[in-house]
Amino acid sequence: MRGIGHVAGCIVRAVETLAAGGRTGLVVIVEDIAVEDWASATFEGYRHRLQMRLEGNADLVDAATARIVAGLAETDIPLSGQFVADIAVTVAPPVSDATGARQVMIVDALTLFD
Repeated sequence: MRGIGHVAGCIVRAVETLAAGGRTGLVVIVEDIAVEDWASATFEGYRHRLQMRLEGNADLVDAATARIVAGLAETDIPLSGQFVADIAVTVAPPVSDATGARQVMIVDALTLFD
């Protein structure tokens, strides 16, 4: 499998950039990464699934989640030898307590070889 770590790293950086939105106090944690080969009659690539968690102040977590959901599909994620053909974000209900808020999200991406 070519460049899987590179691709996951680039996706994580894009999520972190959108999450931060110029603010501090938010933590982005990668909980799991899964990758599988993908092919059609004319293309080859990978399906990537990243489970991530945002932690911080509830207002920051809510705003970051909204930026990620609204902006990730439109974000240019530069990859060497591949490109993002499709990307989607699924979010679970947020959890809040006295220590702050946590938001789990799944990022599914399809990358194809150039």
